[in-house]
Amino acid sequence: MPCVWRTWGATPERRNRSRRVVSRTLLSLAAFLLADERVALAGPGFWTSNGPDGGTILTVAVDPTNPQTLYAGADNGGLFKSTNGGTQWEPANAGLTNFIVRAIAIDPTKPQTLYAGTTGGVFKSTDGAENWSAANAGLTGLSVRALIFDPAHPQTLYAGSSGNGGGVFKSIDGAAHWQAASAGLTSSLVQALAINPMNPQILYAGTANGVFKSINGATTWSAASHGLNDTNVFTLAVDPVTPHNLYAGTNSGVFSSVDSAAGWGPVGAGITPGAGVLGITIDPTNTRTLYVGTNSAGAFKSTNAGGTWTPIDIGLTTISVRAFALRTTSPPIVYAATASGVFKSFNGGAVWTAANQGLAVSDVHALALDPRQPLTLYAGERDTGVGVYKSSDGGNTWVAAGNGLTNTVVQALAVSASTPSTLYAAPAAGGVFKSTNGAGSWSPVNNGLTSSTNVLVLAIDPTDAGKVYAATAGSGVFKSTNGGASWSPANNGFPSTGAFALAIDPLAPQTLYAGTDGGGVFKSTDGAGSWHSASGGLTNRRIFGLAVDPTNSTTVYAGTFGGGVFKSTNGGTNWSGSSTGLNTSNIIPLVIALADSATVYAGTFDGGVFKSTDSGVHWGPFNNGLSSSDIEALAVDPTTATTVYAGANGGGVFRIDAVCAGSCNGDAVVGVNDVVTMIDIALGSLPLNDCFAGDASGDGEITIDELVLAVNNALHGCTAAG
Repeated sequence: MPCVWRTWGATPERRNRSRRVVSRTLLSLAAFLLADERVALAGPGFWTSNGPDGGTILTVAVDPTNPQTLYAGADNGGLFKSTNGGTQWEPANAGLTNFIVRAIAIDPTKPQTLYAGTTGGVFKSTDGAENWSAANAGLTGLSVRALIFDPAHPQTLYAGSSGNGGGVFKSIDGAAHWQAASAGLTSSLVQALAINPMNPQILYAGTANGVFKSINGATTWSAASHGLNDTNVFTLAVDPVTPHNLYAGTNSGVFSSVDSAAGWGPVGAGITPGAGVLGITIDPTNTRTLYVGTNSAGAFKSTNAGGTWTPIDIGLTTISVRAFALRTTSPPIVYAATASGVFKSFNGGAVWTAANQGLAVSDVHALALDPRQPLTLYAGERDTGVGVYKSSDGGNTWVAAGNGLTNTVVQALAVSASTPSTLYAAPAAGGVFKSTNGAGSWSPVNNGLTSSTNVLVLAIDPTDAGKVYAATAGSGVFKSTNGGASWSPANNGFPSTGAFALAIDPLAPQTLYAGTDGGGVFKSTDGAGSWHSASGGLTNRRIFGLAVDPTNSTTVYAGTFGGGVFKSTNGGTNWSGSSTGLNTSNIIPLVIALADSATVYAGTFDGGVFKSTDSGVHWGPFNNGLSSSDIEALAVDPTTATTVYAGANGGGVFRIDAVCAGSCNGDAVVGVNDVVTMIDIALGSLPLNDCFAGDASGDGEITIDELVLAVNNALHGCTAAG
């Protein structure tokens, strides 16, 4: 949309008072935009996430010169930064194009320069993670798992990567260029790197085929695994004071070497066998003190160089601990990167407290809106040990709502349309739970199911709250006619494959559609009494998403894994591809806006969210501000087609209100008088209600970033106004 400057609506006095300010501001802001295309991605027209806080953190790092500054790398949520010791986190993803961050390296001499290792390569920032740029020239193995500096020459870095073309890579110019440095390695899966701080020509690589050692700055490598009885090495640590002492973490526990990896021996007494050691950190002030994180048994500590280990789990809400970072106080402040976020200990790991405020990276696999109060929504998640969260303000704040759940990996939710205080939840391989008090508490309702029935989708008849359907991974469809008090199989005519999607026709609730894993779509017209194939054009498709048009029962959409979106206009008899504009074929959730059935949203496994405003004929990416490409759940406010919630695999719950930020009258054009109004609000001359759309962040004031955003929309056109 071209820039359109409106001149109506402003009084002459106001124009005279503001003209010089406006001209100067517009010129400076336009110059800023030309110099820096990054604008504030928040509020109307952009996805924002405010929780639930917590989720899988893969790595954590402390600024060596300012220990209040921390960085955390998330599994599909990008990179986060804290400037107050973990009390509050903010996303720091500008410029990142891959959001699985497995490694962080901070330049020891210039800590504003740091590097992030992602599954899309290496990214570099020179301004403390404010901005990132790809630094992959020469890097063929782009799934980077480890990054280390040469402490004597910080322009020299080493990267350990995996996958096709993986191995060790070396840069001598601050990641401007990389060269392969894998000669002698017998594995392309490099999971850990360590360096001798006193002789940085000596390096160690932990691979899927054991430990390798280089004595010439990674020019060549030789095997160094003698004594290791488990050669799948996840982590390595070198004693910074006595660097011939090393530690290696494997599935079989911890191994140590006292002779620079010439030989290894187990030192895992006290660590749960088979727990999988993912992280080892040495206290630099007392190198006999070690911290170990495991995949399935929590955290451990040794004060005698690994001779014995003690569990240090008090306060942790997860058994998966991946990495540590230390502040060298006495006792040290320890940060743990876990599957439930970052935890902090002020007493050397004796007691932990969550430090997750703002760290919204939980894996949300289910969303449900209260149809009568759409600002009330529920999220089913799998990371934080809670299971269900509830928001009463449209996702701005969240409270734990999993009391009574015995399995906190929740993958399906449903809210009763007639009694919204009644909900059902399905934990992974955990049957069905029911709440009658708005998720205040939950009780199992598994009569006819088993406690291990793996329910993937739940659906409630919109006209009869007692009728509930459950689609399962291995047992087809179950039905309850008494609100979950008892369940019966409803598989007459249904194939033996699992049911991975389920949708009820809102106009004719006796009609249901079920999606299978490889068998297409099946349809029932008698409330799941019997099923028949409705897969003309969908044979052998894996169906993960289904949606029925709320205004036309014959129009149905199917989201396939590997085939994009299909559409039927005759109730599933025939299907045709409807994927124009999609850049991915892996569709998970599909949802139709109740307020405008021509508006359809698709969540994808690897491309974020797509939107169609013409009933699926054309699609376009709908991802501004979205820091996760894997969308597992979608929900649309029933009163508007433009307020959408997305449950992300890493990122929590995102919300978007598709209004043109800066357009004071709510249309799709930002003009000069809109900016004048915003400036007057910022100066206190006008009230905020003269331009609510200018307050993109929703914090009650107009900021410079919001003026920048408005000018950007004026210069380049708004993303959308609905």
